[in-house]
Amino acid sequence: MVGRPQKRTIETRRNILSAAEKLFDKNGFENTSMEEVASKAGVVKGTIFSHFGDKTSLLIAIKLKFLVNLIEAQKLSLKNNDPSNLTEKLMKLYRPWLKIFRENPDFAHLFLVQSTLKSGVWTDEFIQLCGGFEQIISDTLQAHITDKSKASSAQIELSTQAMQAFYYHVLALYKGGYIKSSSTQESLLNDLISKWWVN
Repeated sequence: MVGRPQKRTIETRRNILSAAEKLFDKNGFENTSMEEVASKAGVVKGTIFSHFGDKTSLLIAIKLKFLVNLIEAQKLSLKNNDPSNLTEKLMKLYRPWLKIFRENPDFAHLFLVQSTLKSGVWTDEFIQLCGGFEQIISDTLQAHITDKSKASSAQIELSTQAMQAFYYHVLALYKGGYIKSSSTQESLLNDLISKWWVN
């Protein structure tokens, strides 16, 4: 049974996340102050810091549940015998990630600069999830290649890094406004992947 203090802590955290998400969606991440979040959540600002550390960690915490569920679904999809060609298999994995970052430009920025994030519970989990996604890409490449003599583990690693570089590239182009539509972004990633040696 959950004790009263623990239940209160969970409720407080949920209220903070809900308030922050609404304010970030309405005003934008940069234009929302921690004071505004605290006021909407009905807590003092120090309570937010004790639960989340800083505003960046708060934004990450809002998105983590979705990413955890996405990663789990994608791990399960690896077990399915998908007859698609490799490019389409990879695009099925990349599309939901592209979508979340298109819809959340502030979150996309954090992803693109994740090496500069301060270590903490929320940021560490986020970086772990990003690493988990990279592993799914690697596993997809490995599973696709049936003639092991054609691809060493070093070649699989190189291909994984190439796929991720293409992915970062199209994320940055969209975030920077150089790509205007989701279809153009996905088409570019599809073209880059399809021209790589693993196809």
